[in-house]
Amino acid sequence: MPGFTVAIHAAAEGLRVFERSLATIQNNVINSSTPGYVRQRQALVSGAFEPEKGLYGGVSAGPRETSRDDFAERVVRDRTSAFGFHDQLAAGLAQIEPVFDATGEGGIPGALDKLFQSFSALTVTPNDPVARNAVIERADGVASAFRSTTSTTITARSEATKQVATAASNVNRIAGLIADFNAQSLNSGAPGANPSLEASIYNAIEQLSEQLDVQTIRQGDGTFTVLTAGGTPLAIADQQTDLVVDASGATVQILDLAGNDLTSQLTGGRLGGLLTLTNTVLPGLKSDVDLLAETLADRINGVLANGVDSNGQSGAPLFQYNTISGAGASLARASITAPQIAAADPASPGGNGNALNLAGLSNSNELGGLSFAGSYGSIAAGVGRQIAAAKENQNVQTQLLTQAKILRQDRSGVSLDEEASKLLEYQRAYQASARMIAVLNDLTQTLIDTLR
Repeated sequence: MPGFTVAIHAAAEGLRVFERSLATIQNNVINSSTPGYVRQRQALVSGAFEPEKGLYGGVSAGPRETSRDDFAERVVRDRTSAFGFHDQLAAGLAQIEPVFDATGEGGIPGALDKLFQSFSALTVTPNDPVARNAVIERADGVASAFRSTTSTTITARSEATKQVATAASNVNRIAGLIADFNAQSLNSGAPGANPSLEASIYNAIEQLSEQLDVQTIRQGDGTFTVLTAGGTPLAIADQQTDLVVDASGATVQILDLAGNDLTSQLTGGRLGGLLTLTNTVLPGLKSDVDLLAETLADRINGVLANGVDSNGQSGAPLFQYNTISGAGASLARASITAPQIAAADPASPGGNGNALNLAGLSNSNELGGLSFAGSYGSIAAGVGRQIAAAKENQNVQTQLLTQAKILRQDRSGVSLDEEASKLLEYQRAYQASARMIAVLNDLTQTLIDTLR
């Protein structure tokens, strides 16, 4: 009789265990698409089977086990950060791609070609008003092309600066979520006891890694310490540290609340890509265009100053610019009239000597051994290489991120086929335990009836 009672209790415990296992499977299936969720398993612990000692075996529930693979999680975060950086860089460069025409048909190269053609025409008819007016019109075109190109670059940097603020705000928001999740984790019992909460934390960390490179440390109490790649805390336990954007200087800086400059620590993610655009790539392009515009204006004005105009006066400048805002952004035709164009040299008034010098600037090596057109071609080619590299890296990182997520899914994701197989297995075990209880109840009743 006592043995039957123990066996019935063991079978009843088995029913409860299999119910928990079935509930775990159900939860896996329901959350199979939930971001950050990983497969859970209800551990089963076999009871001692020693009938001579009154131990009739059975099964009891062990701890719920998670299949989360921290290595796979770290790989996904690293790939997410790299993808965010190159995707943001490619998007920023795409804004300026149209104005850096490498074909020579439009923009700055087309305008330069037309200007030097007007200088060549002036050598043929140096005193023709039409030829002189053509020079003035072509100078307007060159100035407009430089201003347009520079304006696009400045606008792209301004937009990137705004996006830096948005990205920093996203970092602060997500760090705040992680701190809140940490607070909930402290109150949820044993670390990892709440799969839903853990999924939320890991998903938030993954979102954060798209914004910047992060380090994560899981503490013994189940909370996560999240740091920048340089070691600055973003979230510790239930506390967060905000990032502050300072765009008041020549470069955009990211500061902590104490005013310490963290910019050099933020080299990955979308925030790192935006900082690269705002502080390096776009200012470098503007500087190159400014130098080209300034050198062009100075050389042409210098040649004109050495000649004489229709009235025998020293030549007036063709271009003017503001050094503070930069020659590219401020280049304009000076207040010169057609008769003031110095086509002649002082020794031969009315001739084309100085017009020949102006036309000769087309092939002169002015910047790094390159002509004006060649110098622009070098700038445009550099932009093209950066855009091509950014797009290629974007594609590569997309593929690597996809592979990393597949690896994570294989190691810890929910497989509906596997869950279906486990479901059948536990259903049969549950049915067997229920049948056993029914049999034992019948035997017990039979025994009781016999003893009566």
